[in-house]
Amino acid sequence: MTYGSKVFEKASADKTTAETKGKYYAEISVYNISKVCNTIKIYNKTKLRKYSMIKIK
Repeated sequence: MTYGSKVFEKASADKTTAETKGKYYAEISVYNISKVCNTIKIYNKTKLRKYSMIKIK
């Protein structure tokens, strides 16, 4: 194995690692955004229920 082929293999491995990390962080971001959106929806529904209960009394 020559030095050039070792460098190429290392570069390929680094590229694969970077792509994998990028995909992972993208998936985590999407998950966190959807989690926040669901939390906001739940909060708004709860707030509306509380407001309507106060209004009725």
